[in-house]
This record gives sequence, structure tokens and C-alpha cells, in this order.
Amino acid sequence: MNTIKFNNLADCKYLVDQIARYWQAEWSSDKSASGFEKQKQSILKKLNRDRAPLILVAHRGDEFIGSAALFLNDLEARPDLSFWMGGIFTVPQYRGQGIAKALIEKIESKSKELGYNKIYLHTESAAGLYASLGWQKLCDTITDQGEKTEIYYKNL
Repeated sequence: MNTIKFNNLADCKYLVDQIARYWQAEWSSDKSASGFEKQKQSILKKLNRDRAPLILVAHRGDEFIGSAALFLNDLEARPDLSFWMGGIFTVPQYRGQGIAKALIEKIESKSKELGYNKIYLHTESAAGLYASLGWQKLCDTITDQGEKTEIYYKNL
């Protein structure tokens, strides 16, 4: 991981298209060109450095490797909860190298730096990872797309 850098996306805007392609493929049901443009525009609204929403990226030069984001809200069903970690993604060939864990720790640190005492996340498939990193389960719920998910939180 020594040649991998971690930065705020606001400082690496040239990675926006790559992130939009990966996020669209991973999480969007709209795989069209207009779906890509919507994803890109959504990412461009998260180029903050000193407040949520923001995105941190792992990269090697101009190659996108992974991401983690801090959102104001990530579930329509729970507008009462804020702030949320999401957008945890590692490019497949880099998985298993600790990149997601490093990005999660950087989001936690950034959240604390910004004065956020508690952050939330939801997951359909990575509960074990988050539990191993000290996250605690809050409840089960349904995503905006109608899928079962679990909400976790961490006091910072």
C-alpha cells in the first residue's frame, strides 16, 4: 500500500468520472449514459473538504482504487440519523489489501475532526467487517430500493 495515496476527492477531481463509473456499476439500477451523468453530478456535489458531504479516495496517480464518503443522510427511512459513512468501495483487483479498512478509519478520523460525535452506516453484506472495526448494530431496516439492510453506528 506504500504507493497508494489517500486524499479528499476535492483535491483529485480528475478521478470523478472513474468513481462515477464504479459507483454506477456497483449501486445504481440505471446503467444508461444518463444514469452515469446523474451519478457524476451527485458526486460533484460532494467535493467539500470541511463538512459533509465529502468523499475520500485511495488512488495511485490517476488510477482510482477506492472510496469512502461522509453523507448528511443515506436512508430516506431514517432522516432522524446523521451523519452517515457510505460509498465504501475498492476496485476488485485491490480488494483484500486493507484499503477499505484504511478508508473507513480515515472517514472516522475526518468525522471526529469535523466535530461529529457519532456516525452511521447501513450494509446488506459487510456487517462482519464493520463489527470487527468497533461498529455496533442499531437496527434492521429497508433501503430506499426496498432491500433489507442493517444500520450500524460508531461513537467517535
